[in-house]
Amino acid sequence: MVTGMKHIKFAVAAMIAAICLPACNKALEETEIDEPAGSFTITASNDSNTRSSLIGGSGTDRNNVTFTKGDELSVCTYKTTVNDFGSSQNNVRFQMSGNPYSDGSADFSGEITLSNNPDIYAMYPYQEGVTCNANSSGITMHVTIPIVQKPVKGSYDPAAALSAGKAAPLSNKRTSISLTNLCCLIKFTVPEGRHATRAEFSDNLMDYNNLTLAGNVDIKITSGGAVSLDLQSGRGPYSSEDTVILEGDMEGGCDYYFVVAPIQLQSMQVTLYDGDKKISDVLTNKDVTLKRSQILDLGIMGYRELKG
Repeated sequence: MVTGMKHIKFAVAAMIAAICLPACNKALEETEIDEPAGSFTITASNDSNTRSSLIGGSGTDRNNVTFTKGDELSVCTYKTTVNDFGSSQNNVRFQMSGNPYSDGSADFSGEITLSNNPDIYAMYPYQEGVTCNANSSGITMHVTIPIVQKPVKGSYDPAAALSAGKAAPLSNKRTSISLTNLCCLIKFTVPEGRHATRAEFSDNLMDYNNLTLAGNVDIKITSGGAVSLDLQSGRGPYSSEDTVILEGDMEGGCDYYFVVAPIQLQSMQVTLYDGDKKISDVLTNKDVTLKRSQILDLGIMGYRELKG
């Protein structure tokens, strides 16, 4: 990788590993001319350094992360017009160009109609169907944490780990953005000599609290750049998703991760299957609070009750 910038690392402590996770005052112009769609570049980094993949290694380097080839951003804009009305552009695809820098940041390029110095917001990773409701106070992006995720040996599904932020003002067709990580990771190890094709993580009491581990969620970004994940917006009773699934081959002796929303778990259960055969089950009734950018490490799976 290119050298010259710093790595930020996951720091693991006990069962939960905590990892390190611009306002623009616009003056309305007298006239406004829309430029044709033009290319510009976003240099994206992440304040928690939780990106699309974990990089193997030893010791504290084991959980270094970086953008990887093929990564994309969902970009939305908002601008205030001379008549004090607003207009926006939804879900423009920006693709990673070149290689990531040594600190894990990377350049993303795309085309968007630029006028009146619009506010620029972005989410990683790109998702089809993202819609944005924007006004002068900020933006709400309607997105999804996938319920069924792809198992990646030593890492997590890059399509599942959401991060978002507001970009700095454009300058010479470039801008930068620090993406705030919004999700948590649940880590487990498949026992040696075993093989799994499906893993399920659930909280059996989740529905009673009308919360969600995954599924449809809202990302809220203020005009000042504060980012949050809304798990309940527009939801009725019992509409939450209380199970997240990894579906695909998982090797014995290897680590895998679920990506979930930050939440307080109450009755947690993790089950592994090889085809139709249940090969491992871990459950606990201990409350565990997951904050964004944290890892809950369940260790090697087996038939046991998780003590806390």
